[in-house]
Amino acid sequence: MPCRRKPKIPPTPHRTIVLGSTQTEKFRSNHVSTTKYNPLTFFPKNLYQQFSRVANIYFLALAILQFFPSLSTLNPVTSILPLIIVISISMIKELLEDCGRFRSDRVANARPAYRFNGHSFAKTSWAEICVGDTLLIRCDEQLPSDLVVIYTPLPNQDFYIETANLDGETNLKTKQALSLVDSPRDLIDFLQRAEGRLMVDHPNDQLYAFNGILSILGQKEIPVNNKHVALRASTLRNTPYIVGYVCYTGHETKIMKNSTAAPMKKSQLEKLMNKFVVLAFCCLVLFSLFCAIMYAIFTSLHRSEPYFRFESISIAGQSVKRFITHLILFNTLIPISLYVTLEVVKMGQAMFIDRDIKMYDPDSDNPANARTSNLNENLGQIQVIFSDKTGTLTQNVMELFKCSVGDIVYGSGISEIKAGEMRRNGTDPNAEPTKGGFVDARIKEELEKGGKEADDLNQFFTALAICHTCIAETQKAVEEEQNTLLKPKSRIRTLLNLGGSPPAVSESPTLGSSLDSSMNEIDTSFLLSASSTTDNTSSDDHLPLSYSASSPDEGALVNAAAKQGFEFRGMKGDQITIRMSQKCAQFWETNRGQDKDAADLTQNEDMDSPEWLEDGTKLVSFTQLAVLEFNSDRKRNSVLVRCPNKKLVLFSKGADATIFPLLTDSISSHTIDTTLAHLESFGSEGLRTLCVCNREVSESEYEEWAGGWRAALNSMEDRDALVDLAAAKIEHDLNLIGTTAIEDKLQDGVSNTIFTLRKAGIRIWLLTGDKMETALNIGFACRLVDPSMQVIEVDGDKAEEVCNHVAALAHELASIPSCFSSTPTSANSSPFALLLSGQALAICLSPPVVSHFLSLSSRCAVVLCCRVTPKQKADVVSVVRTYTPLVSLAIGDGANDVPMIQRAHVGVGISGKEGMQAVMSSDYSIAQFRFLKRLLLVHGRLSYKRVSMVVLYSFLKNFSFCLTLFWFSWFCGFSGQSLYESWFISLFNLVFTALPIGLVGLADQEVRPDTFDDSPLSYALGMLGREATPRSFVMTILEGIWISFSCFFVSSIILADYIAPDGNAEMLAFFGQCLNLAVVVCVTVRLALHLNFVFWIHYLIFIGSIVAFFVVALFISIGFKNDLIMGEIFRVLGSFPAWLNITMCCIVALVPWYMGNYYNRQFRPTLDTIVREQALLDTNGKKKKEMKRKALKEKKKVAAFEGVQATSEVSNRTDANLLSMTLGPANRRSLLRRVEEGEESDVRQSLLESEEEGTRQDDNMGQIGSYTQVQLSPRGTDSKEGLTERMGTGHRGFAFSYAEKGGEKRARENGLTEENELYLATLARQRF
Repeated sequence: MPCRRKPKIPPTPHRTIVLGSTQTEKFRSNHVSTTKYNPLTFFPKNLYQQFSRVANIYFLALAILQFFPSLSTLNPVTSILPLIIVISISMIKELLEDCGRFRSDRVANARPAYRFNGHSFAKTSWAEICVGDTLLIRCDEQLPSDLVVIYTPLPNQDFYIETANLDGETNLKTKQALSLVDSPRDLIDFLQRAEGRLMVDHPNDQLYAFNGILSILGQKEIPVNNKHVALRASTLRNTPYIVGYVCYTGHETKIMKNSTAAPMKKSQLEKLMNKFVVLAFCCLVLFSLFCAIMYAIFTSLHRSEPYFRFESISIAGQSVKRFITHLILFNTLIPISLYVTLEVVKMGQAMFIDRDIKMYDPDSDNPANARTSNLNENLGQIQVIFSDKTGTLTQNVMELFKCSVGDIVYGSGISEIKAGEMRRNGTDPNAEPTKGGFVDARIKEELEKGGKEADDLNQFFTALAICHTCIAETQKAVEEEQNTLLKPKSRIRTLLNLGGSPPAVSESPTLGSSLDSSMNEIDTSFLLSASSTTDNTSSDDHLPLSYSASSPDEGALVNAAAKQGFEFRGMKGDQITIRMSQKCAQFWETNRGQDKDAADLTQNEDMDSPEWLEDGTKLVSFTQLAVLEFNSDRKRNSVLVRCPNKKLVLFSKGADATIFPLLTDSISSHTIDTTLAHLESFGSEGLRTLCVCNREVSESEYEEWAGGWRAALNSMEDRDALVDLAAAKIEHDLNLIGTTAIEDKLQDGVSNTIFTLRKAGIRIWLLTGDKMETALNIGFACRLVDPSMQVIEVDGDKAEEVCNHVAALAHELASIPSCFSSTPTSANSSPFALLLSGQALAICLSPPVVSHFLSLSSRCAVVLCCRVTPKQKADVVSVVRTYTPLVSLAIGDGANDVPMIQRAHVGVGISGKEGMQAVMSSDYSIAQFRFLKRLLLVHGRLSYKRVSMVVLYSFLKNFSFCLTLFWFSWFCGFSGQSLYESWFISLFNLVFTALPIGLVGLADQEVRPDTFDDSPLSYALGMLGREATPRSFVMTILEGIWISFSCFFVSSIILADYIAPDGNAEMLAFFGQCLNLAVVVCVTVRLALHLNFVFWIHYLIFIGSIVAFFVVALFISIGFKNDLIMGEIFRVLGSFPAWLNITMCCIVALVPWYMGNYYNRQFRPTLDTIVREQALLDTNGKKKKEMKRKALKEKKKVAAFEGVQATSEVSNRTDANLLSMTLGPANRRSLLRRVEEGEESDVRQSLLESEEEGTRQDDNMGQIGSYTQVQLSPRGTDSKEGLTERMGTGHRGFAFSYAEKGGEKRARENGLTEENELYLATLARQRF
C-alpha cells in the first residue's frame, strides 16, 4: 500500500535530477513499506478500526455499564470476555496479515543491486538506492526503481523487458537506450566525467506515459519518452545488462503509484444482516422497556409490603435504572460472535473455490482463485452479467482467416460462427468449421505470374510484415527458454537480428560467474565479457521463427505474412529485414514511379544488394524512419520506412471507422463499396477486421514533417497530444491496399455455459469493441441470441433521433414484464434482443435518455453493445447498478475491462493472454469462461444458502437463550435478576454453539454439487433472496420466542418439585443450569434437524458442543468458590427429571417447527425440495432401477401364469403398501378400503399399470436437470391436458390439485411462473 500522505503542491512543473553531483532537492528513499501498522501504531489504529463497527461500540458500552452494581446484576465478564475474544481474533488476523506484508517488504528492500560508486559498480541493497544514482541491471534481474536507460550492449541499443509484475503481460516489450556511449570500454569513463541534469515529470501513475529531457554538459538535449524507461518490478530479459539513471524511487515509482486500494464492496446479504442487527436492537429496546414499565407497576403495587426493600428514589428513576439493567441482561439478543463466525466461514468457502479441481485449467495451469471472501454469497444472487468478448468468450488465439486485396477475397474457409449459422438456418445441417486457418493457392500463383494483382499482394503482405512491433526469435531459442524456466539466471534467449547476427548470450565462465549474486563489485572486465557475447556472427537465416507480439492480432498478421513468403526476420538498428522471393524483392528494388528527389538520391548512393539465400529468396532491408504507435484514441498504427529503391512509404493499418476518413479522394467508389461489402461479409462470419493502407511520401514532405515530429517528441508539455497531432499530419491521402479478417475461436463450453446461465434466469449483456454484425453473429454462435428472437437495432449519432427511437421502443414494449419486477425465469423469456452501437450507447447513457434505455433493456432478454470503449463499459455497469436493483457481475480478461470489473457488485477476471491486470483488479479469477457456471451455480448458490443459514441461526439461538431470562422476569418482579451464572452467558456464543453453525456454514449441502450444475432453475430462488429475507428474520425471531417459552415453562413444570417455594438460591441455581442445558441441547438439535448432509465430523462437533457445556459446568462447579453453584453439575447429572426435562423441551419446542417443515416439503415443496428429493432417489443409481425392473418382471409372470389371487392378508397389505408408495399418500385410504372389500385383482392390475407407467417416466425424464425435455404448454386448459398426457393416471390428482389450488399464489411466492409451477408438479410425482 502506498503511503497515505497529504499530497504537496510541486514547487516547479517538473522534477530536476542532478547527475554526477549532489542533489539540490530532497527525494524519497527507495525503502518500501506496504504494512498498515508499525509497533507503535498497531494497537491504536487497529482498535480504532475494530470500534468502527457499531456492534463493538455497543458491547463496550454495555461492559462499562456492568461495572456499576446498581445498574447490573451480571458480572462484567458477561460482556467483556466475548468482546475481548472477538476483538483479539480480529487483531490476530490483522497482525498475521501485516507480518506477512512486513516479511515481503524486508525481502524486497534487502535485494542486491549494483550502483556506480565513481570507479565501478558496487553491490548495495534496494533500500539504499537514491534518485540520481546510476545502476547496472543484469539479465533476468528485477529493476529496483524506475530507470532512464542510457546504455545496453545489444545492437541498436535495444533491450527487452517483461512487465508481468506490472500489467501481467508476459510478452516481451522492446525498449531502447539513449545513445550516449558507443562501447562498454567508454561507459565507465563517461560515467566518471558526465555531469548534467535530467528533467522529468513529477511522480504519477501513468504506466505508459513519460516525458523528460536529458542534458549532458557538452552535448545537446536529448528527449526522453516511455520507450527509454524501465519501471520498477519489471524484469530484464534477453539482454546481458543495462545501465541507467534512477528517476523515481520507493513509493514514488509508477508501480507503487498504481497500488491503490481496491474499492470496498459489500454483499447484499451483509447489508441485509446489518438491518437485522438494527431490528434485533429494536427488539432488545422493546423488551427492556416493557420490563422497566412492568417493574414500575410492580413497585407501585408492592411498595407498602414490608418484605420488599425498594430504593428510596422515585419510581421513574428506578424504572430508568431497571431499563438499563434489562438492556444489559438481554444484551445477548445481538450475536457478537456472528461477525467472527461469518469471517471464518467465508474464508473456508474461499478455500473451497481455490481448491476446486473442476475449475482448474491444465492447459494454462491456472486454478480458480478467490481474491476476496467477502462476496461469496453475492455469487449466489447474480442477476445480470456484463461480459467482454475477446479473450473472455473467445480464446484470444488469433489467426488470419480471410483477406481482400484489390477487390478480390482470398481464403475460402468456413469460420466457426459461419458454420453455426449454416446449421441453424438449414443451409447445410452438417456444416463444420474449416481447420488450418488461412489457405488459398491463388496467392502464390498470382505472385509467380506477376501483374497488377501480384503488385497488390506484394504491397499488402509487405505492409503486414513491416507495420508492427513484434520481436522475432528462433524456435530453437524458444524451446531452450521453456527448458530453462526453472533456471532464471540462465534464461537468456537468442534473438534474431538483421542479417543473421543474433545476440546469442552464451554462458561463458566469465559471464556465468558474473551472474552470481555473491559478487560485491562489477568493473569494466564484466562489461566487456558480457558485451562480447553479443558479437556472434553465425547465420541463422534458415531457422524457423517465432514472434513475440504485444497483441495477438499483430502476431497473427505477421505469421500469416511469413507463411505467404514475406517473413519478418528481425531488426538491426533501424533496418527491418524481410525475407521474400526474388520477384517480390525486385518490386521494392526498382525505381518505377520515383519522384525527382528520390531519383537523384538513388543515383548518388549505391543501393545495398540484398543477400541471396540458398532457396532463391532474398533478405530485403527497409530503413525505419518513424513509428506512429497505436493508442486507444488513434485506433491505428503506422510505420514510415525508406524502401531499397529509396522511396519513402508510410504503411498503416487500423479499424475501418478510423481508416476510411483518411483515404485519398482518388479511390473509386466501386473500390469503396466493394471493400465495405467485404467487411460486412467478414463481420457476419464473426471475423475481426482491419484495413491496410500505404502512401508514398516525398523527401521534401518528410523533411518538413520530421521537424514537427521531433519537436513533439522533445516537448515536455502535452507530449502525447502533440505527437498524435504530428502523426495526423502525415496520415492522410492513404491508398487502400486491402483488408484482413482474423478469426478468434470461441472457448470450449461457452455455448453450454451461456445457455445454462440464461436458463437459471441470469441476464447477459455483451460489451464488445466489434462491429454490430460481428457481435450479433457471436451472440448466435454462443447461444446468447436465439434464432427465434427479434433483434432490435439502435444506431445513430444524432442525439434527438436516438432519444426518440429509444423512447418509442420503450413505449411499444411496455406491455412486456420488466426484469426489475418480474421473476428471473420469465425475464429471459422475452422474444427481443437489443443491439446498440457505441455512438448510440453514449447517447443512451446521458441523463435525458437513460430512463428510456433502462426501460427498453429491461424488456429484452439479451443486450449487445458494440464498438464500446473501456469507459463506456464502466458507465453501463454504473448505470445499471445505480438505477436498478439488479446484482451485477462483470467478467473480462484485459486491462480495458478493469473499470467495468471494479464497478460491478462482483468482478471476475480471466487469466488469459492479455495479461493479468483484469485478474489483479478482480474479486475472483478463473481460467476459462466455462468455469463461471460452476462458480455461480455451485459455489455461489451453496455460499448464499450457507451464509443465510449462519445469519438466521445465530439470531435464533440467541433469542432462544436470552428470552428465557425475559420469562423469568415475570417471576422475579422484573428486578433484572439473572437466572444463569455469568460465565454461562459469556460462553454460550463462544463455546457451546459456535462450532456447529460454523461447520454447517462450511460443509452443509443439500445434494451433490453436480446436481446444481445440472439444475440451473434452482438458482433463481437465490437470485430472489428467498433464504434470508425480512419475513424469514421475523419468523426466526418468533421461533426463538417459542423455543425460549417452551423450554422455560416445560422446565418449570417438570422441575417444579425442585424449586423451593421460598426462593432458595441453591434451587434457583439448579433450575438455571437445567434450563441452560435444555436450551443448548434444543438449539443444537434444531440445527441438526436442518442438516441435509451428515458425516462423522458432524457427530463429533455437535455432540462435542454439548459435552463442552458439561466440561465448563464441571470446571465452574469445582474451580469457583461460590456456594450457590458449587457441585450443581453433579446434581444435574444425577437427576432423572433433569434428563427428562431436556427430552421434553426438545419435543415441545421443535415438534411444531418439524411438522410445519414436513408439511411444506410434502404439500408446498419448492424447487429446491424437489431437486434434493430427486437426488436422494438417484443415489442408488442403476442398482435401484435394476431391482425395480426385476420386481416388475416377476409380477408380470405371476399375473400371466398363476392368475390374480390373494394368497394372504400379508401379501395384500404388502401390495397395498407398495401401490400406496407409488400412487401417493392421498390414495392410501381408498386403496386400503378396496383391499378390505376383496378387490385384490383390481389392486394388483393397478399396481402393474402404475409400475409400468412409473418406469417409463423414470427412463424418459432422466435427471432433474434435463428439464428441457418437458414441453410446457400455454396456460389454461391446454396446460392441464398437456400435463395429463405426460403423467401417469395415479399422479393426476396430485398434479391438478397442486397446479390449480392456489398455484398462482404459490407461483408468486416462489418466484416461479405458472408453467414452471406445473413443471414442478410434474417433477414432484416421483416422490409419491
